Amino acid sequence: MQLYLILSALSISTVVQAGIKVNYYHDGGCTDYAFSTTDVPYYEYHNLDPAGTNSVNIANCDVSPEKHCRCTFFADQNGGGKSVQADNPGKNCASNWGTGFKSFYCYPWGL
Repeated sequence: MQLYLILSALSISTVVQAGIKVNYYHDGGCTDYAFSTTDVPYYEYHNLDPAGTNSVNIANCDVSPEKHCRCTFFADQNGGGKSVQADNPGKNCASNWGTGFKSFYCYPWGL
């Protein structure tokens, strides 16, 4: 019984810490998959320099059902340059053809 409780607790802990997942794509329409980031914390800028990618989307959102995930993707590091917003659920493909995105910032929002 104790082993079952420990395994159950570990399983729940893993689900709670799943975080947000962002997919990067080679094309500008979120179809030609390149790679993913996982366990992205909210309320922080995340810098990447993913060569050869032009679009992104939110692939996983770990907030309660009455809320959603929103990410703003930026052309430059640290939230600089052109920005495009994506929502999950909702309009969930951000495209910046030719240069892609080098940073993003995500947070829960909604009702």
